[in-house]
Amino acid sequence: MRLSLAVLGVVGGLVLVGGAAADSGPLPAPLVTDSYYTWPGAQLLQVSPVPWGGGYVRSASPYYVDCPLACIRPFSAGATVTLTAVPSTGYTFVGWQVADHGQAPVSGACPGTGPCTVTISAAKDVVALFDGPPPQPVGEPDRNGSTASKAKTDCQKFGGTFVKLMPPILWGCNDWINTGSADFTAKSQTLSDDCFADGGDGYGASAFVPGTGNSNCFKL
Repeated sequence: MRLSLAVLGVVGGLVLVGGAAADSGPLPAPLVTDSYYTWPGAQLLQVSPVPWGGGYVRSASPYYVDCPLACIRPFSAGATVTLTAVPSTGYTFVGWQVADHGQAPVSGACPGTGPCTVTISAAKDVVALFDGPPPQPVGEPDRNGSTASKAKTDCQKFGGTFVKLMPPILWGCNDWINTGSADFTAKSQTLSDDCFADGGDGYGASAFVPGTGNSNCFKL
């Protein structure tokens, strides 16, 4: 199993955790790092669509869980979370697997293809299983003849870590460096231009702590 996280700051008793990579146990783990606020006694819910790109998993409003964008989230012990699976185009949702974190899935938990309600009695892993064609590899020439190579070059030039993923997230650039709001805006614009040149349909950037940025390129 693997776990990689960094505590970025404490605000009003909440601890901001950034760059958290999921554990890989009997159930497949999310393929992206995550950032979230947590607190003493909170239990983590880790959600993953399988195959990656086969669909979304969301919790009832408000969307504390919105995977593959937000896949690792803390909840108070005893809370109940209702998850809904939404298949991507060409895929069909076929069922759930639920387990205590790092353990084998529990037989009979969340049968069928309806919403899955999980009681957070301890840290939990949930997998949504989808059936359909395999996602296309990232980095193939898009309609403009571009590839993700320029995005990777720019990401690394900005001090970030470039990660190729499967649709709906084409690629990510994690923890790139900026020196202030103007620099953040300029570098984010460069990465946004790279995203749309790669055939992306959407781009998002955020700064979890001053001096760093995280970007994702989406193919919807």
